[in-house]
Amino acid sequence: AAAPVSAGEFWLPREPGAPAPHFEVEADRANRCYRVDAVGFGDETVSFTYEYPNADAGDARGVDSVVSADGHRRLRFPEFPGGAAKPFAIRATAHARGLGDFSTNLVVTPNPAPIGKPFPNSEVKVGMSVDVNDPRLHYEAITNDIANMLVCGGFDTPTLDLDAYTPEMREKIRRDRIAMMTIYAAGREPQALLDKFKSQYGDLYLGNNIGEYCGYLYQTKAEALAASVPQDHDVLQAKERFVEKWMHEGAQGMLEGRPFLITTSGSPLANYEMQGGADYVCTELYAVGSANLAYATSEARGAARRWKPAYWMGWLAEEWQTLCVPYGVPQKQALLKAGFLQEWLMGTSVMVLESGPLGTRAEQYTAPDPGETETPPQGYDGPMARAYRKTVKDFHDFLKAHPRPSEGPATDIAFALGNGDSYVGMYVDWFAVWGLHEKAETNANYRYGAPEFTWLRVQDTFFPRAADAVAPYPNAWLGGSPYGQCDVVGVDENSRLSDLSPYSLVAFAGWNSMTRQARAVLAKYAAGGGTLAICVPHFSTRADREYRDYGPADLAPLVGGARVTGGPVAVSGAPVAAAP
Repeated sequence: AAAPVSAGEFWLPREPGAPAPHFEVEADRANRCYRVDAVGFGDETVSFTYEYPNADAGDARGVDSVVSADGHRRLRFPEFPGGAAKPFAIRATAHARGLGDFSTNLVVTPNPAPIGKPFPNSEVKVGMSVDVNDPRLHYEAITNDIANMLVCGGFDTPTLDLDAYTPEMREKIRRDRIAMMTIYAAGREPQALLDKFKSQYGDLYLGNNIGEYCGYLYQTKAEALAASVPQDHDVLQAKERFVEKWMHEGAQGMLEGRPFLITTSGSPLANYEMQGGADYVCTELYAVGSANLAYATSEARGAARRWKPAYWMGWLAEEWQTLCVPYGVPQKQALLKAGFLQEWLMGTSVMVLESGPLGTRAEQYTAPDPGETETPPQGYDGPMARAYRKTVKDFHDFLKAHPRPSEGPATDIAFALGNGDSYVGMYVDWFAVWGLHEKAETNANYRYGAPEFTWLRVQDTFFPRAADAVAPYPNAWLGGSPYGQCDVVGVDENSRLSDLSPYSLVAFAGWNSMTRQARAVLAKYAAGGGTLAICVPHFSTRADREYRDYGPADLAPLVGGARVTGGPVAVSGAPVAAAP
């Protein structure tokens, strides 16, 4: 991060010993965003204005501005010709009550060594979760060429001895580029073991995956309260809190000197996780909102392409999440194989099987085999553990025989994840947006309703799941692509034309709180020949989820010069039948 930049001492009353009023600027690790904070300004300062470079602002100077009540603002780096980030200036103004305005120029210094892709996109990694308390699979995977990535968990009482690597194993790690990642190790991984991971794997060590850190987005009120989610926020305040407090401040604290910050969540909301500082998202596929692999991967891919680097991962929680499919039927391994292949086709660069190769972990929930009344646990040498290891090895062999292009697949269609939208990939009527359960108890608009229901129509049309794909068992996981592959891209106050210009069609679903900046980008996109599919409610500037009864005064100007006139605009909160 850049060192604090002093704005000079403003003449404002302050307590003795208090810091002189100044601004601090901090660039993130990837040069995606920078934060500006006003420090030391007293109650006399009522607001702050920041003027910053933005080629899509509609201003002939290429300058945009934003007002902040508390002096804090996260802004997106401008685009640089040639791609190399350079220092640039912004202008900060403090508006003090009765004392006038105080302005200064600040220099934003990009991170001189921003993160990049850990491996080229063409170097696909297939991994397995292994346990530091049971090193058998760890050593076998390397020796028997099962996978080219390992993910170590179980750091309560680690017994893994990396010094037990033979010279042949060390050579194989380097020759075959076998990568290593830990999970849930932050604060629990002994420093000596961390140092050994770094020494044994070098640049093949990715660091720690902080796991389901963002799970409160789709869990119950208890989890939201445990995560200290303020229950009085509107959707934009909740989004800001998630990006700034939960991700930037909370998740960044788990980096602890490791090379990368990686998250795994069953909610396909990588757009916000990457904005807040996750280097890469390893979406938990087959799970909760990410059950539809095609939709969830499209969201991760769209977020990675927007925020850079364009690199995304998939965490295949197949054993835990396909509970209705017994272990002993062919569909169990066929589902996993199909998941690997779909991720490969969609450009995912890292695919990790969560559990199964060490022995079954979810037998108490998994349906019994045909003709059986219960599902017994199976250990390391059981038939299911061996079957999982074989499926991973078969896919690893497939990767070696089928090199993939360095760039991901071309996509011509994008769906906009609107400003303040927190759709987690599935519709459950008790879900509360952004985990605002207490607010939803008194205001039904904060429960999933008409805005989220539109996402179901998108999924049914563009990411449909064939009902008979794993018959006689239901298919909640394998989604198709009848119109070609699509991305899901965040559209908000940080949007710019280059986010949307790769697509010939951009269509909105779900919630959106329109901003002046987003509308300007959408207008430029449409004027430049792009096709924009958007509805009147998406022009609402409200952030309070009031979508059942609002009027023209609540709407930003429409793209294309159209106007909304007359009385209130009524929107039904109940799901409606699909259009022909």
